[in-house]
Amino acid sequence: MSEQTENQSALASLMAALAPEARIAAVDDRIMSARESFEVPSIRVANISEVMSILARFYAHLMKRCSSTTCPEQAYREEACQLAEKCYPGGLKAAVAAAATGLDGGLPHVLDVFTRCVLNMQADLYFQKQCERWGLAYEFNTRLAIASEYLERYGEALFGPHVPPPAQLAVMCEAVLRDHLAFMERNRLRL
Repeated sequence: MSEQTENQSALASLMAALAPEARIAAVDDRIMSARESFEVPSIRVANISEVMSILARFYAHLMKRCSSTTCPEQAYREEACQLAEKCYPGGLKAAVAAAATGLDGGLPHVLDVFTRCVLNMQADLYFQKQCERWGLAYEFNTRLAIASEYLERYGEALFGPHVPPPAQLAVMCEAVLRDHLAFMERNRLRL
């Protein structure tokens, strides 16, 4: 289990590490900074080859900002195309059409959609790494301790008189934490 501060419980320390503010500083800001610093040649692109090249260059640019891994843009070409297929409404063909015609915001819009997709993937990776760092991935006793504390703090408010046993919650600890964080994020955005 990772270090916890002197006056913070394991759950409080874990929740601080997973909090939207921590993720934003670790992930979102880097990706948005990369998007803002990438020069878009024009709203329209001449052909599919140029679109693919720009997507690969853009993805390489994002990955350079997100990690210490640097590869030539060609190494990212296939993965960038797969992501565009997955992320863009209508898939890669629709992304290429939008970039080629300039419709629906053209290339900048395609890159914005691509950015949101990468941001979601990196946020998920951040969550997984924090859970591993805290031992949730492989230490059942850690999961049980976190679940016990979680139920002590939130059990009655969430489950009323039917609070599940800590072992039951420990089995699905990551899912519960994801739901809790999503709830906190929604409420933070409303304020």
